[in-house]
Amino acid sequence: MNFKQKGAEYECNGKLDNFRLEFANYSQRWQGALATVIEEQGKEVWGCVWRMPNEYSDSLDEQEKGYHRLMG
Repeated sequence: MNFKQKGAEYECNGKLDNFRLEFANYSQRWQGALATVIEEQGKEVWGCVWRMPNEYSDSLDEQEKGYHRLMG
């Protein structure tokens, strides 16, 4: 995530159980591999939770392709 994203505020750290982090599928746009999470029992992925006002959702959608918005 681009930390210059308007309105983004750090909320907390978070853990996703039974998933693992993988870097796959080279991106010309980012000039590197894309991070994704893959379901795998017994593994865990740690990350940060960011809070963003809904008014910036479209901007984030444009920047971060390939995810499904849970709310909004």
